Amino acid sequence: MDSRTVYVLSCICLAATAGLVVLAALSYPLRLRRDGLRWAAAVGLLAAGMGFVAVRGVLPNAVSVLGAHASSVAGLGGFYHALRRFQGGRPRLSWTYLPLVLALASASYFYFVAPNYGLRVAVFSAITAGQMALCAWVLAPGGGPAPRNARLAAMGFAACSALLLVRTVASLRLGPTAPPQAIFRASPLEQAIIVGVFVSFFALSLSFVILCSESLNHELVRQAATDSLTGCLNRRTLEELAEREAARARRHDRLLSLALVDLDHLKAINDEHGHAAGDAALRHVGRAFTQSVRSQDLFGRYGGDEFLLVMPDTGKADAVAACERVCRAVKAAIVEHGGARLPITVSVGVATSRGGGVEVAGLLAAADAALYAVKAGGRNSVRVAAAV
Repeated sequence: MDSRTVYVLSCICLAATAGLVVLAALSYPLRLRRDGLRWAAAVGLLAAGMGFVAVRGVLPNAVSVLGAHASSVAGLGGFYHALRRFQGGRPRLSWTYLPLVLALASASYFYFVAPNYGLRVAVFSAITAGQMALCAWVLAPGGGPAPRNARLAAMGFAACSALLLVRTVASLRLGPTAPPQAIFRASPLEQAIIVGVFVSFFALSLSFVILCSESLNHELVRQAATDSLTGCLNRRTLEELAEREAARARRHDRLLSLALVDLDHLKAINDEHGHAAGDAALRHVGRAFTQSVRSQDLFGRYGGDEFLLVMPDTGKADAVAACERVCRAVKAAIVEHGGARLPITVSVGVATSRGGGVEVAGLLAAADAALYAVKAGGRNSVRVAAAV
């Protein structure tokens, strides 16, 4: 197959790949949709770069050369931009646009000022190899979160970078006098590199779509497990995890403590300051407990104005001390809404059991009884159930 045909087919296939990524992106939520469209635009620019090469001799050589350099380097900059946005970071503008400036400057110099086909292709290949290496670094464990598919994509970018470095070295041997159409008289090595890079771009686009799908699934799982108002675990998830901890406590003869937490006078806050203020109070309680409990503890909204705290391997004294500490923090914090300071306190009922006697239903009933006693006694305190 001649080189022009290789570039034509690469252009068509990359354009089709960009279209497929667009179709996938349109089914995503807004943030992921933007990431997908950025990626599709980058692939489209690469297709344009291949197209500019394919029409060399049809268009003026200067248009073909500068268009190919600009489109290809801009497309690779688009990959970096899309990956950084996908990870929730901000791309460095210098890393996005500086390669484009360098590529256009070198192409112009080695085409118009000091014509040298070999050096022009070598510099272009070196710049794009650096862009590929940058994308690999962004996806690597040292550059950000790296699940398995991200690591595979990083390896793909690294492989492309290596191929382009080989092209850099090979181009240095072409000499300064070769015409722009010399690209169509490329060696089998050159053709193999171009095909390898194209196949890698297709595989990387597939990997990016998979990464977006994984991110979407992770978000859906998170939403299914959390309360939409407070961001804490929801009741269904809490009950499942509490049963799991109870089974572990029975199996290994461990302690397990549960605490029912009630936001005091939520109705009064709603009546006096509005339901938005009540929502702010609930979020404050959720935030205070989430930030204060241990990593192995489970905390979430149990329903209405109640929260549930599950404390594995924790006895009565430690459970009460932990709840009292957070209660003080809740009361001491200044929470304002609509210019008014909200008086926020909580009441807590704690129940503890051990080993074969650990049952979630029994612990909840005991903690609820202790909570009822706290409310009857004036609220804003912690009480432990006498026995379970």
